[in-house]
Amino acid sequence: MNEAGGNTSVRWADSDGDGRTDYLTVADSGAVRVKLNRGGDAAGAAGWSTLGQVASGLTNDRSHVRFADNDGDGKADYYIIKPDGKVDLYVNRGGDGVPNGWNVVGQIATGLTTDHTKVQFVDFNADTYADYLLAGANGSASVYAWNGGDKGKGWNDLGKVVSGS
Repeated sequence: MNEAGGNTSVRWADSDGDGRTDYLTVADSGAVRVKLNRGGDAAGAAGWSTLGQVASGLTNDRSHVRFADNDGDGKADYYIIKPDGKVDLYVNRGGDGVPNGWNVVGQIATGLTTDHTKVQFVDFNADTYADYLLAGANGSASVYAWNGGDKGKGWNDLGKVVSGS
């Protein structure tokens, strides 16, 4: 996942559930550090509050890490897309500094591709739960809506939601 500016370590997600997008950096190990958005660098804003490391990391390739809210609490949860396409989920309960700060859900998707660069998690249908978005040819995309994942009632195939260019 190559973010604006070409820095593959930077992610943007609401880590603390306050409605503001926070600044996250992901190390090669998958370890995550957070700066909470208190208004950013804009004049008169409260800036950034350094939270520090919130996840020790569970992968040796940060490009396999995604963040999105899976449980509807407003806090970005930690996804790992494995080389075989399977997806594991860790629900954010406050991070490493809090007892039981990550709820280990485990595998939520068997995966639809081994190309992790084609997978994102977004709340496509506005139900507050992240859905599985699979990029296709020429900018197309298909969505599989969250319905409990592999451990629940599965995924609802919404089909191709954009045909691309």
